[in-house]
Amino acid sequence: MRQYITSARGEGVKFVKKLISDSSFRRERNLVVVEGERTIADLPAHVRVESVYILKEKEDKFSRFFGLCGDVNICTENVMRAISSAVTPPGVLAVVQLPPQREQGDRLIVLDGITDIRNFGAIARTCDCAGVDAVVIPARNSVTVNADAVKTSAGALMTLPVCKEQNIDATLDY
Repeated sequence: MRQYITSARGEGVKFVKKLISDSSFRRERNLVVVEGERTIADLPAHVRVESVYILKEKEDKFSRFFGLCGDVNICTENVMRAISSAVTPPGVLAVVQLPPQREQGDRLIVLDGITDIRNFGAIARTCDCAGVDAVVIPARNSVTVNADAVKTSAGALMTLPVCKEQNIDATLDY
């Protein structure tokens, strides 16, 4: 269903803003917001897209994203600025389901003390290229998967499992 959004005060806009700003909200719903034409176009086929938000002025340019899901939202520049985490909104963003965590394989990377989202995305991209099976991060005081991390990882975080562990030392002992 295609709908036009002109107010930044609607429930859908509030939902996206909360997904961007609240990591526990993202984790509870297993959703993340991804921004940009390239990031969305490069999503793996198995990634479920919940909704797409497109700037009205770029509706024709991004019409190829209409088929990704049933919930397509055409919005004003005001709304796009409200829901985008980017300084200059790219004109298209999507709410996508994170891939399910899977059992870890033999090749794990454990990241402790990483708090910079872009460093996390770059590390994830490298891990994906190197054939790492999963990334393990602490559940607290660490990075989370968000729009910037997915963009920096060039989509690698949509295929590479990220396991959040309460106790890294115990995990390593296991």
